[in-house]
Amino acid sequence: RTLALSGMFWAKARRIPPPIKRAIDSLDHFSCSLDVFHEREVRRHDVYRVLDTLLSDGKDVSIHVVGLDADDPYILERTAEIRAVFDDRVPILVNAVNAYGRAAEWLEVPDEIDAGPVVPNPCALAAWPLVAFDGTVVACGNDDVVDGPAPAHLRLGHANDDGWPAIRARTLTSSLLRAIRTFGPEHLADRHGSGVIGCTGYCATCRQIPTDPAL
Repeated sequence: RTLALSGMFWAKARRIPPPIKRAIDSLDHFSCSLDVFHEREVRRHDVYRVLDTLLSDGKDVSIHVVGLDADDPYILERTAEIRAVFDDRVPILVNAVNAYGRAAEWLEVPDEIDAGPVVPNPCALAAWPLVAFDGTVVACGNDDVVDGPAPAHLRLGHANDDGWPAIRARTLTSSLLRAIRTFGPEHLADRHGSGVIGCTGYCATCRQIPTDPAL
């Protein structure tokens, strides 16, 4: 099945541009990003109008709402608004800005974070294959993995050499990927690792998994 996540740059138009509409029609699910940064370029009410059109066509849709942190009032305001506008017909994925990509230049992150007990924390980024700019197919959307080189357990193949059946099989049959999707890398390192790669952060722990013989 196929999904696309869009920044909705084209939603300013009163109608969905035909080439984009054809692309959306071919998808099983369509999702869009909504945050204060996107709203500087595209009004959220234009986004709502597009989603309402797609819902009327029978398309499965969702919204990815991003705030600065868990206490950002934007998250509460937007989720309440979306539920009211669409009468709970549109699922909402809520996330917070992290220090990756451009955010790494301005987002302040504490030097030490007391994470407390390590509990299962499933990874949503390892849920589908992604083709990087050089054609490498990876099992994660993290910038450091996409920019490469990807660690062995997150590398699924290359677009020049591997067809979709092979990529799909590797995605579904890897016990390590399945464990990361189910329990998260930190829980794996804490319960089943040697302790060498602990306390390095969620994504950093995942990238370092191949360096731990126990894992």
